[in-house]
Amino acid sequence: MASGVRPEDISPEVLAAYKRFWTLPDGRLCGLHRLLYHWTVHVDIDPVGYADRYCFMTAELAIEAMDQWDGAGDPINWHKHPRTGRIRPDRTVISEHRE
Repeated sequence: MASGVRPEDISPEVLAAYKRFWTLPDGRLCGLHRLLYHWTVHVDIDPVGYADRYCFMTAELAIEAMDQWDGAGDPINWHKHPRTGRIRPDRTVISEHRE
């Protein structure tokens, strides 16, 4: 279900909210976005929104995760996955629980 959207397909106003972009091997566009207390990576960005997101404590953790992620399963280093309600307080699978 990859959108195949490129950063050029997104409006300049929306693009300005992102600090960095990645394209996954399956064509999904992902972007790093700063929130008030943490960072989020939006997954499968299109001109009207995004399909999913992962939350990270720092931009560095998000960048490391996205540089390694091939789009299968979950990226590393996240502490919250809002769509599923999963939380990883110390970013490990063993600490994962649901809100």
